[in-house]
Amino acid sequence: MKLLILAEKSSAYQKFAQVLGGISGNIGTDTYELVHSHGHLLKLKDPQDQVSADKIARYSEWNSYDVFPWNLNDFAWKKTYLDTDAKKNVQQIKQAAQDKDAIVIATDCDPSGEGDLLAWEIIEAIGWRSTVYRAYFSTESKIKEAIINRKDVSDKFHSGEYLEATSRQRFDYGSMQLSRIATLAAKQAGYNPKVLRLGRFKSALANIVYQQWQKIKNYVKKPYFEVRYKDANGNVFKRNFQDDDTFRFEHKSDANNDLLNYKPDNVVIDSNVTKTTEPPSLINLMGLADLLSKKGFTTSQVKDTYQKMYEAEYVSYPRTEDTKVDQKDFDELLPLVDSIANVVGVDHSLLTHRTARKKYITAKADHGANRPGINVPTSLDELEKKFGKCGKEIYITLAKAYLAILCEDYVYE
Repeated sequence: MKLLILAEKSSAYQKFAQVLGGISGNIGTDTYELVHSHGHLLKLKDPQDQVSADKIARYSEWNSYDVFPWNLNDFAWKKTYLDTDAKKNVQQIKQAAQDKDAIVIATDCDPSGEGDLLAWEIIEAIGWRSTVYRAYFSTESKIKEAIINRKDVSDKFHSGEYLEATSRQRFDYGSMQLSRIATLAAKQAGYNPKVLRLGRFKSALANIVYQQWQKIKNYVKKPYFEVRYKDANGNVFKRNFQDDDTFRFEHKSDANNDLLNYKPDNVVIDSNVTKTTEPPSLINLMGLADLLSKKGFTTSQVKDTYQKMYEAEYVSYPRTEDTKVDQKDFDELLPLVDSIANVVGVDHSLLTHRTARKKYITAKADHGANRPGINVPTSLDELEKKFGKCGKEIYITLAKAYLAILCEDYVYE
C-alpha cells in the first residue's frame, strides 16, 4: 500500500524523516511519502458568507440587538484558505496524494482533537475519497510504531477526536456574536472601540474580573480582637472562623474578658506516629512555567525554549498536561537515569526505585508528563550554550522532578 503521511508542521516532518530514514521509503510491506502542513491552513468563512441570500443582511449586522441570538443551524460551515501560502501548501499535498492508496494522519495527538481537525480540513480540501488512517504517538520518535499500528478512521463521523474538535470549533464560532454584542454595548455607552473580541474564554474571564472588582469595591475592613494561643517556641495558633462563631470581638475589652476563660497548661504528647509520603507527581507544563517564573523567566520564554529543546530531544513533548507516564515511557528513560543524574548533580544511590510505582504510571497518556528526553546532554553548560539560562533551568527542574519518582518515600514522625 502506498501511504501519504501528513505531519502537522515542518519540525515534525523533519523529525519523522529522521526516524523513518527519509522523506520517502518503506515501512514493512508499505511504501510512504511524507508531507506536512503549517498548522491550520483553512478557516471558517465569515457569518454572512455561511448563510442563504435571504439571511445575509442579518448576519452582517453590527448595530442592532434584534439579530441575536444567532441560529447556528443557518450556517453551512464553509471554509476558505487562510492565505495564498496556505492554498499553495494544500495544492502541494494534493499533488503528492495523486498516486497514493491512503492518507495517514500523523498530526499532533492533542486531547482536544485539534490535530485531527486540522488534518481533516486538508483532506476535505483536496477532495480525497479513499482510505484515511490515524497514527497515534506520544512523541515523534515513536512514529514508525504508530504507523504500523495505525487505525482506520475513514469515517470521520465515528472519530471521537474529530467530533470533539469540530464541536469546539463551532461553539467558538458561535461565540463571535458576543463580540458584536459587547462592541455594540460599548458604543452605546459612549466608547468608540474597534472590536471587543470576547470569545468563549475571554467572556468568562471578563465576567470573573467584573465580579471580583465588585467584591473589591464593596469590601469594608472590620477590625476585630480574638484570643490566640502562643507556644513556647513562639508559634501562634488560631481557630478557623465561621460566620456564626462568636470568638471575634469588636472591642478589645471583650477579648480580654474572653481571655479569662483560658489558662496556661502543659502540652501533652499523646503518641508518636511514623508516616511515609511518596515523592510528588510529575509536573505539567503550567507547573513548570510557574516554578520558573520565580526565577524570572516568562511563560513565553519557557514555552519557546522548551519547544527548541524538544526538537533537539533534550526534553519530552511540550503542550501536555499529563502528570504520569506509561510503562513504555518509563522503560525508555530507565537506562538513562544515571546519566541524567550526573548532569544535574543527583546522587545515584538515592535512585533505588528502578521499578515503576503505580502512582506515576498510567495505562495510556496522550504524551506523558514533562520529563527529560532521550538525548542526555554532557553538561548543564552544553544546555546553557544552546538554549540560554532558561534552557538550563528547564532541564534541571524536569530532571530532578523525574528522578524524584525513583527515590525512597519521605519518612517523618
